[in-house]
Amino acid sequence: MIDRESSAARSWWVLPLVVGVGAAILSWRSLPEFDLGWQLAGGKWLLMYRHFPEFDPLHAAQRPWQMYSWLFSLLLAGVFSFAQFQGLQVLQLVMIWGCLTALLFLFRRVTLPSNSIVELLVMAMVVVLFSPFLYLRPQLLSAILFLFVLVLLETDQRPLLKIAFVTVCWVQVHVFWIFAPLLCCYYGVMRADRQKLLGGAAMLLCGLLSPLGLANYAVLWEHATDHRVANRMIAELQPLSAVHGLYLVAS
Repeated sequence: MIDRESSAARSWWVLPLVVGVGAAILSWRSLPEFDLGWQLAGGKWLLMYRHFPEFDPLHAAQRPWQMYSWLFSLLLAGVFSFAQFQGLQVLQLVMIWGCLTALLFLFRRVTLPSNSIVELLVMAMVVVLFSPFLYLRPQLLSAILFLFVLVLLETDQRPLLKIAFVTVCWVQVHVFWIFAPLLCCYYGVMRADRQKLLGGAAMLLCGLLSPLGLANYAVLWEHATDHRVANRMIAELQPLSAVHGLYLVAS
């Protein structure tokens, strides 16, 4: 019994180390070219002028621009002003490590048996399947926050105040903040927990706690209903190549 417990304790330290090595390997590649310049230009605009731009700084979208990822853009600009692209590379490493570590924690607490071999195999599979999407983007930070909310719902007896705080922060990062209240509502329905259901419904108002205010909901509606620009500009929404089709089937 003691040997089994000591082995489990040792695996708790070994597995994060393995995840850290995997994150280092994945992050030591080119920074994303699709929207990094856009995010960085927006953050530098905020630092310089102290207000949101009416149009995006690169004029890629010929219409008024809602800068809903303003906090992430500001983070990029701050890191870049301090350490240039090397700093952004380190930030990418930290975010990838954070995402994989959150997955590992979730596996150990609520999903997998205490078996380090199984955990290593599952984590290896997750790393392979996630690798095309582990880049320095607000979506990656959203994945970390999503996993954190999921861990709170699974392990915390009274998670609603913590999730509300996370949701308010998430609103400043990406439109995917909507998943936090939706997760609470889902858990409330599936587990017949009225408190989580009502709490999740109340958190739908967190979109107001942002400099954009009601415009956050307009952005949500646009993301949900108007996919013409997304289909043309976002790589993940292009027709599946053989490689991405293989990733989808394997997932």
